[in-house]
Amino acid sequence: MGDLGDCGSGFSNLGDSELTAKLRAIVGDEHAATIGVLDLLNEVERRGVHLRDGFPSLFGFCTARVECGGLGYAETAANRRIRAARLIRRYPECAELIKARRVSVSAASAIYSVISRDNQAEILKAAQELGYRALQEFLVRFQDPRKRAVADRVEAVVMEPSPSAFDAGPMADAARISANGPAGSLVSDRGFSVHTSPGGIFEGASEKSVGLEVIEKLKITFGAERQFMGLVQRARTILSGKYPKGASLEDIFREALSVLIERGSAQRRVEKRAAQAGAKDLGDGDNADGGNADGVKILRRKIPAAVRDLVFLRDEGKCSYVAPSGQRCGATWDLEIDHIRPFSMGGDHSVENLRVLCRGHNQWRNGVAGPKF
Repeated sequence: MGDLGDCGSGFSNLGDSELTAKLRAIVGDEHAATIGVLDLLNEVERRGVHLRDGFPSLFGFCTARVECGGLGYAETAANRRIRAARLIRRYPECAELIKARRVSVSAASAIYSVISRDNQAEILKAAQELGYRALQEFLVRFQDPRKRAVADRVEAVVMEPSPSAFDAGPMADAARISANGPAGSLVSDRGFSVHTSPGGIFEGASEKSVGLEVIEKLKITFGAERQFMGLVQRARTILSGKYPKGASLEDIFREALSVLIERGSAQRRVEKRAAQAGAKDLGDGDNADGGNADGVKILRRKIPAAVRDLVFLRDEGKCSYVAPSGQRCGATWDLEIDHIRPFSMGGDHSVENLRVLCRGHNQWRNGVAGPKF
């Protein structure tokens, strides 16, 4: 192995013992800083500071770019720190083990989802004695069997030229071989892992120079109860007219998801009501006590569907909370309709009195987490 030189570090003048001592000191500082990060994350979450600053969750705050006010962590690094921080909040005794470097932050993150007062002693013992891989294998016995059976997984496993491009010769073969190379992985905060081919495999002049059309295929794996296949077969029968040779699972899911997305579209529902009602008010069909979608006061607590759709359209299907810095949350996940003037204080169901908020900001506004805004 060749000499790496000092790589511009400025440590080339240190002797071997001084070098390792310096490294140990910096690693110690790094560990102390990590403990400080965990404590600060807990305090930020306790106060709801991330919500005030326009982030829908602590995870969103940790992974947002620094120039956008976030911490700039990679998703896996953010997950690891958040889970470790919550572990020491639930089990303060774990903090001392992490500080003493008897339990790593990675191990703390791994045990977070399975530790309980009943198994605490056994799991903490394993976390101190086992390496990370062995600990993961040990923790399997404490996981929910339904989640353990088959984890949701999306993997890029096939990236190949289309059949028409196979006459490209050796380049096409190289593309096929590259597509099956080792893959990296990224853990999502939505409960499944996304595996991707190494970056750069199809970048550059290789495929472009021979005009190959690259097709990306994804392998999707998930666990399902046996009755699920009965629904799949019924769907395949329904679709037999469109797919006389038999619909594939991809065909079935594409058709089903298209229907679901179409039904969930506020824009489509508004257009449909307009077509059905003609000159009638959009809210007439939903409002038994005389209110309408344009803002007449409604006495019942349930917000008419027509009004909800108009609010979603106005707010573009995103959380409308704006931080003091001017940054809008903009979350599209787990959205709720919120009364600006609370219903209990006489607020009505008018479009002007309603707004879209993510669950985090809606709860924070109502004092569930942190101060109101």
